[in-house]
Amino acid sequence: MAQQPQWTSRPEIDTNYAYTNHRAQNVTCLATHGTKLLAGSADGRITIYDLEKRSEIATTPRDRSGHDRSIVGCSWFHDGGVFVSACCAGNVVVWDANTMKAACRFDLPALASAALSPMSTGPTAAVCAVGTTDGACRLCDARSGACHSSLSHGRGPVSALAWHPSNDTLLTAGADGAAHLWDVRTLKKRGSLDRHDLSGAPASINDRVAKTAHDGGLRLAAFSGTKLITAGADERLRAWDADSGAFVSDAFAPVQIRGTRSPAPLQAAFLEGSALIPDGRHASLLSLDSANEAWRTPEAGHAGGVRACAVAPGVNRFVACDDRGGLVVWRPALVVEPAVEDDDTPQIRVDVALAAEADDADDFDSLRREFEESRRAAAEDRRRARERPEEEEPRRRRRRRVGDVVRRATDRGA
Repeated sequence: MAQQPQWTSRPEIDTNYAYTNHRAQNVTCLATHGTKLLAGSADGRITIYDLEKRSEIATTPRDRSGHDRSIVGCSWFHDGGVFVSACCAGNVVVWDANTMKAACRFDLPALASAALSPMSTGPTAAVCAVGTTDGACRLCDARSGACHSSLSHGRGPVSALAWHPSNDTLLTAGADGAAHLWDVRTLKKRGSLDRHDLSGAPASINDRVAKTAHDGGLRLAAFSGTKLITAGADERLRAWDADSGAFVSDAFAPVQIRGTRSPAPLQAAFLEGSALIPDGRHASLLSLDSANEAWRTPEAGHAGGVRACAVAPGVNRFVACDDRGGLVVWRPALVVEPAVEDDDTPQIRVDVALAAEADDADDFDSLRREFEESRRAAAEDRRRARERPEEEEPRRRRRRRVGDVVRRATDRGA
């Protein structure tokens, strides 16, 4: 079986998905589970899509059981049958994904962010952390229906939240530029991220010194393996150690996050060990090890500032939404490059992994066009080689013959 293509080059829009205008609203947040996608909007709706069948499944109602204000966060529970959503008006709702009815509801003060614990067992399983606009973080337990615990972050809104993927650590990030690590089991602060401490020392608590992670409010926070990333209004992206909170790097290129209109936090995703970051009207893939930018999505992909990114490994795609209503599905680019064989006949090696998963005529027509263009370019190279002076012997290039393989693949789709 052919391996799925890798995300090594700039991706392409998958035109098989017609999600270009999600309810004509500002799309604020995304979440994936398997092949299902959640998309929250500024009008208070959350829509479920099936990325495998390329169809819309259902939408939450806009009544007393749901939301009527902008969604600041949505997440799937680990089993994929339940999801939770929160809106800026202070309503947190746990939904049955099969019936689209509310199973549990919390009415809280105005909210700025929300994040569900990724743990499937333990004391924080089914706990949703929500950040209020007055500097507190409330912990809502969907199993008991209680919301009796609170963390005091500081002044101003708690603008971003992130859970550690394998323990009960929660990061609260605020509009004041501060970011604190908490042990949710004991409700005690473990330390604060400090952009001025470049020594690599673990995050610590020192109430005499105000520590900040960014010069300005934070808009993004996310854990990935051993790394924690944050981004703020200073348009800097920083990496920290996920366990200790020690500073790792800020050598990343500046990220454009000022242009997004929604106050909801930005969402990053992780793709093959790199971070997929909202960056103005693009989504940029950045290496967390080298801090280099691998690629950014084309300018034509989004009409507004990218708000959130989510990866769907089940269909080998990622989804990005923007604040102009765009909901764009991206796929790995088709790679066509010359290969080398024993004779003088220039052939073309086509990465047919994408063609193998293509199941309609549009994908095969695109492959045909790529193949024909490459064949014409190879013919032009041969013509130029024949026109060279006889004393200059043309270089013999090795080419791999896979033309028959490509033609068989395209014939199947025709």
